[in-house]
Amino acid sequence: MFMQLDCSVAVDSDSRMSQLGIPGAGPKAVITDLGVLTPDPRSKELVLSQIHPGITFEQVRAATGWDLRASADLATTEAPAMQDLRVLRDLKQRTEAAHAGENGSAGLGNGQSRKVA
Repeated sequence: MFMQLDCSVAVDSDSRMSQLGIPGAGPKAVITDLGVLTPDPRSKELVLSQIHPGITFEQVRAATGWDLRASADLATTEAPAMQDLRVLRDLKQRTEAAHAGENGSAGLGNGQSRKVA
């Protein structure tokens, strides 16, 4: 889900980034659960460049805090492989458990490993 931004939706140039003391060239993409936004080459405004399967542009626009535009060559992202989904679901479950303060949900840094089913 997109959250309303209290800042510009355009990615500034390298010089603006360095004026702010921020190293690097800024974001190349913003990935959400609805799609992928990338800076327009001319305006630097974030535009929807890829949409996830089963999602409509209208859904993305409704969930966005600005008048979102779509790229002229709007593409659909590739559906994830089953192994990717298992890993993501396991990560989500462990993250939710860690935020809830449950035991054994995070910090397997003691040499333990967790098998993803």
